[in-house]
Order: sequence, then C-alpha cells, then structure tokens
Amino acid sequence: MTDIITINEVIQLVKVEEKKIEVVTVGTQGPPGTGGSGSSDHGALAGLENDDHPQYHTDARGDARYYTKSQLDGVLALIPKMEQVTVDFGNASGGEADLASVTVAAAWVTDSSVILCTAAGVATLDHDAEDAALEGIQAVAANLNEGVGFDVIARAPQGSWGRFNINIMGV
Repeated sequence: MTDIITINEVIQLVKVEEKKIEVVTVGTQGPPGTGGSGSSDHGALAGLENDDHPQYHTDARGDARYYTKSQLDGVLALIPKMEQVTVDFGNASGGEADLASVTVAAAWVTDSSVILCTAAGVATLDHDAEDAALEGIQAVAANLNEGVGFDVIARAPQGSWGRFNINIMGV
C-alpha cells in the first residue's frame, strides 16, 4: 500500500511493506504565491531578460546549430542529378552506324557542369542487357548549354544498330 500525505508543507511518500515503514521526501512546497521577487504579476518578475537556460531555443542558438538556406543550397548543388536516355544507332536493315546522339533537356546544367555518361547494362527492345558491354558502347556529354541541356554522343567502335540506354550523372 502506498499513500501520499502532506506533513507541515513537506510532501512525503509513505510506503508500507511487510510491517515496516519507509518515509521518502519527494520535495518541499512553500506557501502559495512565493517566488523569486514575490510578485504575482509574471511580467514584473526579475531576471526575465537573463539567458540562463541554454537548453532552450533562441534564434542565435538555432542559427548556430542548423544550416542556413545558403549553406544548404550549396550542399544540395553537389548532389548529382541522374537520368537515363536512349540513343538509337539506326535499324539493322539500314546498316550499322558508329555514332548516335540525343539531346537532353536539363535546366540544372551550367557551363562548368561535370557529366558522366555510361552505357546501362539493361535490356532494350533491340538488345540484351550485356550487349552494350560486348559491343564496347561509350558515351560522352557534349555541347553543354547553360540552363537548357546538353547532347549525349554515343560511340560503337565496331559499329552497331538499334537502341541502347545511357546512364547520366552530373553536377
């Protein structure tokens, strides 16, 4: 059995176990209305301007702890943009070609963007997944046009036909 009782304005917790009593003081309580300056008007309390609670948020602490928008924008600009495009070397009945290109619309491109292009190891309507590697398909980004896009130029050293997917990653 546990009861909470008040004795002389001291809160006591009385715990009864097996015929012995243990009294534990939990805290003390003064008469109502007492406090730092004795004022009941919270606006009139002394020391309100003191910054003596560093665990609480202030704009200065928040600014020091979290990234600013400009810092975050700079970091986000470093995250690569990724896309996949299809280049078409033409139809097998029309002969094989060694170059194919496609224009990519990409507003994120700048004159100093770095763009990596690689043949994707996935099947297309014309080829199995391993064909791009077997045929040595290579691709580069060219003709960067800031805020507009760029061209992907693919090369098949031995000549090829049909469509291949190209992975693009750039910043």
